[in-house]
Amino acid sequence: GITELEATSLVYAAMFANGGHAIAYDIMIQAGEHTDVLFKRPTTRPIRRGELVMMDYGIRVNDYASDNA
Repeated sequence: GITELEATSLVYAAMFANGGHAIAYDIMIQAGEHTDVLFKRPTTRPIRRGELVMMDYGIRVNDYASDNA
């Protein structure tokens, strides 16, 4: 599968492709054993089929900030 970092890049691309102006805060994507600690930075670890994936991200649009977790 793709890595946590690759998934992070896909989220960034989707946010800006859909009208985002800036990120509200760093994107956190963690999978498998990395989900045991909140707010761990994404790594080059591949995401494996069937693993739990935690995502926390936000985007700014027109001076408003979203929070999606």
